[in-house]
Amino acid sequence: MQDSTDDDELAAAALHYARNGHAVLPLFPGTKVPRVKRGLHAATTDIETVRQHWDTHSRDNIGLRPAEGVLVLDVESVAGHGVDGHATLAALIAELGPLPENCPIAETATGGRHIWLRCDGGPLVASLGSGIDVKKHSGYLVVPPSRINGIPYRWIVPL
Repeated sequence: MQDSTDDDELAAAALHYARNGHAVLPLFPGTKVPRVKRGLHAATTDIETVRQHWDTHSRDNIGLRPAEGVLVLDVESVAGHGVDGHATLAALIAELGPLPENCPIAETATGGRHIWLRCDGGPLVASLGSGIDVKKHSGYLVVPPSRINGIPYRWIVPL
């Protein structure tokens, strides 16, 4: 159960994301499920809409819809999904080189990673291998300080 400090933290974070141009999507508390009927299409940067929503639903988790030109590697953990996306990522890095310095990285509630990268367009695949999905503007991600099963997401390298 979250206390009011956690509730305030969620509202403050949702407003921070919107103020910084990230389209915010309310998710039911403790879930990845959109609260709004239009789902990811209702994601907004409108400060007043975000403020009003979290004033009413202060425990809602936060989803972000990546902007055009951004992709996110969704690296799954064995604990969360039974596949080792971390091993797949390590093999890709060994083959292709390191990730860009200081790219935003969030740790998920199950020990996975969301790695935010800029992309210059072109066709994208939905997966880079076992345990790594690619999210883009046509999807959304749960972001800190949201919680799943009481475990918070957290930024390793801030967005």
